[in-house]
Amino acid sequence: MKATVPEWVCARLGVPVEEIACLQVDSTSCRNYYAFISYFSHRGVNLDEGAPRLVDENRPIDAPVTEKSLNVRECTGELSRLLLSGSPCREYANVYFGIGSSYLRHEDQDIYAVHTQRGEPVGLNGNPSVFRVLDVYGKSAEILRNLANSVVRWEYARRRDLSTAGKGKYYLYVLRFCGDTPEWVSQGEKLSRSLDSVILPEMMLQRIVEDVREFSNQDTRDWYAHHGLPYRRSFLFHGKPGTGKTSTIRALAGALSLSACFLSLGDSRIGNPELQSALADLPPNALLVIEDIDALFNEDRKSDNPSPLTFSGLLNALDGLISEDGVISIMTTNHLEKLDPALIRAGRVDRKFEFASPTKEMVAKFFRSFYPQAADAKVEEFAELVFKRPEPEARSLAALQEHFIYTRGKNAEQCVAMLDQFFVEFYPMLVRINNIEKKPMLMSRSGGRLFGSVIPEWRPGRGEFGRRHSLDEYDGYLTP
Repeated sequence: MKATVPEWVCARLGVPVEEIACLQVDSTSCRNYYAFISYFSHRGVNLDEGAPRLVDENRPIDAPVTEKSLNVRECTGELSRLLLSGSPCREYANVYFGIGSSYLRHEDQDIYAVHTQRGEPVGLNGNPSVFRVLDVYGKSAEILRNLANSVVRWEYARRRDLSTAGKGKYYLYVLRFCGDTPEWVSQGEKLSRSLDSVILPEMMLQRIVEDVREFSNQDTRDWYAHHGLPYRRSFLFHGKPGTGKTSTIRALAGALSLSACFLSLGDSRIGNPELQSALADLPPNALLVIEDIDALFNEDRKSDNPSPLTFSGLLNALDGLISEDGVISIMTTNHLEKLDPALIRAGRVDRKFEFASPTKEMVAKFFRSFYPQAADAKVEEFAELVFKRPEPEARSLAALQEHFIYTRGKNAEQCVAMLDQFFVEFYPMLVRINNIEKKPMLMSRSGGRLFGSVIPEWRPGRGEFGRRHSLDEYDGYLTP
């Protein structure tokens, strides 16, 4: 795309149009584009009212096309790889250089920029084809090369400084697409869970944390290099839903100041090359998380989802990933038996951790973390009641956490007393009454006596029923 030089730029720079150089960056090159936009947002100033705020591509422009148009790679040279191998900086700028014109003084040189929006709201294929272009003008190509190198160094320094979150926090990244290009986009600094709040079997969490800490030491890096081994570490977390896999990841990222990068392979836009590109462009200090790895491929290594990613492409990407220095990866699954052995063989997965259903001791510890002043007898009573319940969700720490949220503001005695009410409202059970189907009943077990209330109408929605229900709402039809 060739750039034109507006007449007002020539007048402000005070040189003929044929001597003006232009650096052009468009939004299809996400990392470069957002780096320049962020740089101008922080360093540039808006022009006065004499300069046009909007440049219409369709408006006739008398100025000729400059012969000194440059692209970003020409300007940045080898340093462009720094800019092209990380996350875009859109998340760091509080304000953005919008559509219009801006002025920047860089190394005692005047630089002007025009930011325009081009394309059609609806393209030939029915999809939007609008993109933005930043045209940067200077008196020479050398001035613009120096600017581009400054942008690269500035952006790289910002990403390096912001890759480590504050104490008890971590940076969360998700994969987004800018056009056809996958990009790791920061969702900002997130509050992590404390290690003490994660309830796992004895010493299991400590083994995970110590493993990652030891791997991150310089002595470990040197040992890997001395023996010619790829410096990487990979884990598999497997177990039933709600047993603490994601909570452990959040706590681990916060405790070790890692950037948690969550990757969903179910996106229909992720094919073999896109996955390779995403894994090659992980932000610094990354903890890569691939959740529900079992959901993509069946036992025949075929995908049940409309995804262009192949099983061999996934294996090749993982093999390429583990050769990247310092990368820590965690795959999670609820169904270990569904995974192909080739996916979790030695060399691709270093350690496997099973997240089993909680024991009574774990449930009691979980209750104590919310009610530290509770009497021991009340803690034991809560654990006993949980394990007497018929609902399978009762053995889920995620469901129990939902109960603690449900009873927030209550004391320990009230929390225990409301356990029955919570499961009746949130996890009702479907039963058959006198062999008549489609008559759901709210069921609960209290003191060994089964009771419930028939619901006149069943609707899919929240949980198995369309909304929350209470015993007071359906107090008729009690069954013995």
